[in-house]
Amino acid sequence: MTDHNDNRALTLALTDKNGVKYYEFRDERLLPPKRAMAALTFTRFAEMRLTEERLNTILDEMEKLFNSGHFLKARALIEELRLSQQLFAEPQTLADLATVFFVVEGEDALEFDPDINKTKKDYWSKDADARAFFLQRAYQKTTLYTEQPNTNLTEYFNGVAEILKRFSRFDVTSSKGTI
Repeated sequence: MTDHNDNRALTLALTDKNGVKYYEFRDERLLPPKRAMAALTFTRFAEMRLTEERLNTILDEMEKLFNSGHFLKARALIEELRLSQQLFAEPQTLADLATVFFVVEGEDALEFDPDINKTKKDYWSKDADARAFFLQRAYQKTTLYTEQPNTNLTEYFNGVAEILKRFSRFDVTSSKGTI
């Protein structure tokens, strides 16, 4: 399924500034099984506004903190989870979701290859226009979009950059006294 010109299930979504073509499925209800399963997983994390890795890190840290009697530090992690729920979206989870729905020219649309998806995300991180396009379109595929349909994610992510940086560097085990 690598020749997209003959594939009636896909339609051209974007040709980026370097001429790379991306396709999307005409009917998302008919996603190939591997992509559909990935879409379910990534949608769940996008709607939680947390990456799977971040959620697991928080849970592991909370368990350690509770077991060692550091309840105030554990409370800070609970607050981080609450704060994340106030965000409209989290960019990494939307990028993951976009890799499901958008197929790059030459990619097998029936498969869902983590290496290709990492390459797509790495490429998008260097191309602001492509990144904005894919994050916005992935956001529109979540229930979050129905809550805030007029959100411009590029402006929003710029506005909450400090909060997102805090999530990426939050370390309650640091000897530097982050908490």
